[in-house]
Amino acid sequence: MRRFAFGIIFPLVFLFGAGLWAVMRPKQKVLLVIAQRDFQQVEYWAVKEALEKNKFEVVVASNTKKEAIGMDRKTKVGPNITIKEAKEKDYIGISIIGGSGSPKYLWGDKDLLKLVKEFYNKKKVVSAICLSPALLAQAEILKDKEATVYPSPEALEIFKEKGVKYKDKPVIRVGKIITGRDPQSAKSFAEEVVKALKGK
Repeated sequence: MRRFAFGIIFPLVFLFGAGLWAVMRPKQKVLLVIAQRDFQQVEYWAVKEALEKNKFEVVVASNTKKEAIGMDRKTKVGPNITIKEAKEKDYIGISIIGGSGSPKYLWGDKDLLKLVKEFYNKKKVVSAICLSPALLAQAEILKDKEATVYPSPEALEIFKEKGVKYKDKPVIRVGKIITGRDPQSAKSFAEEVVKALKGK
């Protein structure tokens, strides 16, 4: 009788404990970077919603903690932290949103470049869309790799200078690096980012 009871109770306790752990364990965090002004709101919402739908915790970073404003002037986001405050060890991946503000606020940002390199060196997911893949090129992680970017003359010039193999495709994934071309590619880009974060 004791053996029978143990055979029933132990699996129940194990299942309860496993279920409780699944509920209580902290969500995996993903760093979502936007420019202080003129970030691409379509890309922002597509990536944020895809991540949250798949149970990832999204932490938004920008140049300052002041309200960031999208290209449509209607989308306003209060960043959780500044780019300078972000630490690679706290996240499983980074995704950088594009928009016309990317060249002014993100390209060449020393803290962001350093952060991107740290994620890459730790073999974590690094992704960028629209004009922001140019920043990945500046971080020297796209050399001799295929990647896409919004084809502005300035972005294409950076790709050329940094030895990136530009391809005019909606989304390109090379290992754990994902690049997206434009807002029309946002949904596909977000889906690919989620797959990479899940190890697929």
